[in-house]
Amino acid sequence: MHSKSRKLLVSKESLHNHFEKHFQENTVETPEDIIHPENSCINSSLNNAIHVDESPPTQKEIEHQLSKLKNRKCQGVDKVYMEQLKYGRNSTRFLLYLTTLFFLIWTNITVPLVWLQSRLSCIYKSGSRSDPSNYRGISVSAIVSRLLPSNRTSMDSVETKALTTQPSFLETSLTQPKKSCTSASSILLQHTTRSCDPCYFEY
Repeated sequence: MHSKSRKLLVSKESLHNHFEKHFQENTVETPEDIIHPENSCINSSLNNAIHVDESPPTQKEIEHQLSKLKNRKCQGVDKVYMEQLKYGRNSTRFLLYLTTLFFLIWTNITVPLVWLQSRLSCIYKSGSRSDPSNYRGISVSAIVSRLLPSNRTSMDSVETKALTTQPSFLETSLTQPKKSCTSASSILLQHTTRSCDPCYFEY
């Protein structure tokens, strides 16, 4: 990390060591409701009220995702800028290629390897610029992967009105004060590895 005068403020090695330690396996205490889900207040009938559209993304959905991309954002690890995709939606052939790509990904349940990679960009927060802990890591992922349609779940409002009055144990665990994003991710990972049922998350 350099200053405007190109003076070295903090070395890449220091930042690398800091974030490597930060992202090591997090020893977060496993919530009781994850260890013994049978004692949880979650009503199992809630699962029957959730409907997930598992059909391949349509061209209309992809076009909608393209329109939501923002301008003046950094290049992704796939070497693509958002503007390149956003303004390419005016091309029928381009939309057809993207729809075909996502159809193949959806049916083969396989994504390009670059979509599983990210680049960490360090943003200065406050304090000494020579201290690696004063930088926040921003993950830069593949831009094309953001075109996957979101919010493809729906719920029967009549059936779930009474069920969703009380927050689930996941909501309670993830929204505790002073709970870091890393800790929340660890709790989600514990839940998905212990659960035998499909888990759907909207964020």
